[in-house]
Amino acid sequence: MNTRLVSPWKRPNSSFFWFRMVVPPRYRAAVGKREIKQSLQTADIGEARRLCAINQSKWLARFEAIDANIEVDAGRRAREIVNSHFQAESERHGGLDKVVSYELECAAVTEKAMIPCLCAEDLGLPPGTSHPLLDGSYPHYLEKEERDAIFLRQAQLRGTAAILPGLEAVKRARSIEAWHIATNFLSDALEAAGLEIDADERLFAIAAEHYLRRLAEHPLPDLESLKTAFPLPAFIQPTASTTRKEYETVKRTSPRAVPETTIPNSELRERILGQTGNARTLSEVFEAWTAEQPSESRKLCDEWGVAIRRFIELFGDRDVSQITTDMIVDYREAMRRLPSRPRRAVGQLPLLEQIDVARRDGLRCLSGATVGKLVSGIRVTLAYACDPLRLISTNPAAAVSVTDATSDTDARLAFEPDELASIYSSSLITDPESKLSDTEFWLLVLAPLTGFRIEEMAKLRPHNIRCERGIWYVRIERDSRRKRREQTDAGEASKRSKTRAAYRDVPIHWILVEAGFVTFVENQRKREREWLFNDLVADQYGNRSKAVSRRLIRRIRKLGIEDEEKVFHSFRHSMKRACRHTSMKEEIADLLTGHAPVSVGRKYGAGAALDVLHECVNMIEYDTVCWDRVISAAKQRQAKQLSPSLA
Repeated sequence: MNTRLVSPWKRPNSSFFWFRMVVPPRYRAAVGKREIKQSLQTADIGEARRLCAINQSKWLARFEAIDANIEVDAGRRAREIVNSHFQAESERHGGLDKVVSYELECAAVTEKAMIPCLCAEDLGLPPGTSHPLLDGSYPHYLEKEERDAIFLRQAQLRGTAAILPGLEAVKRARSIEAWHIATNFLSDALEAAGLEIDADERLFAIAAEHYLRRLAEHPLPDLESLKTAFPLPAFIQPTASTTRKEYETVKRTSPRAVPETTIPNSELRERILGQTGNARTLSEVFEAWTAEQPSESRKLCDEWGVAIRRFIELFGDRDVSQITTDMIVDYREAMRRLPSRPRRAVGQLPLLEQIDVARRDGLRCLSGATVGKLVSGIRVTLAYACDPLRLISTNPAAAVSVTDATSDTDARLAFEPDELASIYSSSLITDPESKLSDTEFWLLVLAPLTGFRIEEMAKLRPHNIRCERGIWYVRIERDSRRKRREQTDAGEASKRSKTRAAYRDVPIHWILVEAGFVTFVENQRKREREWLFNDLVADQYGNRSKAVSRRLIRRIRKLGIEDEEKVFHSFRHSMKRACRHTSMKEEIADLLTGHAPVSVGRKYGAGAALDVLHECVNMIEYDTVCWDRVISAAKQRQAKQLSPSLA
């Protein structure tokens, strides 16, 4: 768990500092919330930091207590399940000695199968079935002479002392925490308790350890004499002894013995990275990576959080050193077969069942671009485990690609001339009393004459509209460094553009000037509005245009334009097409729309004088649109807004 010191946070409209802390996913059920927010009741930053440290310490202590309770409860429950099944089997077969002898013989057979490789058939599953237990070969005794010695001993003692190699197999499995050897017994025990088997769950591991302990410690008759008669070769002895308390057998944050590929931690690294250096499982590494991301990356963190949760559902919350390239490939193929935007009833099913439904009903599956994003979430998380955490030396996801991850050239279509005529001749635009708000009106009028992205317009501030040498223009730019710092401190997303080329100056079309757009801007400036379109509300990611974009598209659909590929962004495509119908050079059109140059040659001497851009902007025409009615409606809207308060 990331325990980096929490900094005080202040609401934009509050003088007091607040304590905010994200609750790690494994504690949310016990805590009852995803995030902790508490007012510190002080405006002093020094006092706020002191109170933050106290609150954080209290919550970390509570998390530790929750962990301890979970461990104790899991240990108690696991022992009850195992003991109950032993009792039931003993009553069914006429005594515990018979049950233990049978289980020991089964353990020898299971170990023999596990040492070469554990496959689907070993678990009684159809070939090719995915299962969390199918994670490769036995973790120890990989040398040929070790395997041969184990196999030979089992063959020699099969008829005379079959329980002895079984007991040795149990001790070896327990010493190296090879819990899979208990699968057959525990699958029956858990099923009898109304639970499903899952080798990555704490309950399974603790139950397996208790099961193996009982087999190893049960006093079978003649066992000691058999040990004396058939001594065990030293090089296949158990590698270590297990002396931990049963309820501490396995913790999600305490992985198995670290493989050789894992780079050991150091005191210096822990000092540098803080508690982040203690992250081990995939969810913990992702949590540590998320904590390092700026506030404007919250949406990306949430999207990749979905990728992490889906991986964990399929393979468990594994130590990152146990994640293999094969798992990443299986994950990619599973995501390819997952239904896209399924009905709620389907979406609530486990992932494997969703895949079955999609295959059965022929549902549309996730696009290559979406699968690429999901795989990228895993790849970046594991890259963070490599550097800076250095938990693994190589990234198992680095070489896994998604062939169709790159989207086709923007599939959204431009509006046809008759569709533009339908929009701008409708009463929505031409009637100043229509349901359109002033913001919605100006967004629709600006779009085809500027080519702006809707989020670029939504994040305009009044001072972004300027005049130079008699030419009015819009400057798409980042906020000042001071403003960005304030937004970061407040936990808000900073204003930024999609690409570096998107920062640009775009002269205002003569139609917009005639319609009174400059007057609208001046009125907003006099009102001291922070945003040009101040009635738009940002969502949790700082996106100000999402809601209004949906409203406008619903209105456009009511005009009879029902093609799903015709969206608000289509105005931008329409503007680019209108540029091609003029004598405007393509590089000038790219400058106006904020597209990066497609050739190296165009990057040299990039940029153009404002008067050149102004002349080119005024070339843009839409022959089917009668702008006079639009201009008249805009002026009437402006007249309604004028009031003495503006003086």
